[in-house]
Amino acid sequence: MKNSAKLLPKKNRSVEKPVDIKLEKKRKLVSCKKIIRFQADRNYTMIYLLNGKSFMSSRNLKFYEIILSGTGFLRVHQSHLINPEHIKSYKKGKYVDVLCLIDKSEIPVAFRRRTPVKKSLLF
Repeated sequence: MKNSAKLLPKKNRSVEKPVDIKLEKKRKLVSCKKIIRFQADRNYTMIYLLNGKSFMSSRNLKFYEIILSGTGFLRVHQSHLINPEHIKSYKKGKYVDVLCLIDKSEIPVAFRRRTPVKKSLLF
């Protein structure tokens, strides 16, 4: 990874909207601001929170993408939906661009989604 640039969301778009997470036998309400990212795992979704906890939901990633539309979450890859407020940096590589998040995870940016992701973030 050659270049690394700090990115900021264009504006504070994550509203205090709680997300209803359907777990195996119960449901949990979580504020959008506490969610770092969603990661697809076939028909399930892993949800990673600021406090280091993670949950597996029995809903797919598309479901969360739809209910979170308008809150600022970005679909950066087929398997990843991220909260732009928790982006630490953007690494531009020769073949793959990567978003580094505050939980030290590195999320690949799909080639076809590079331009929309860059447009929604400031360098």
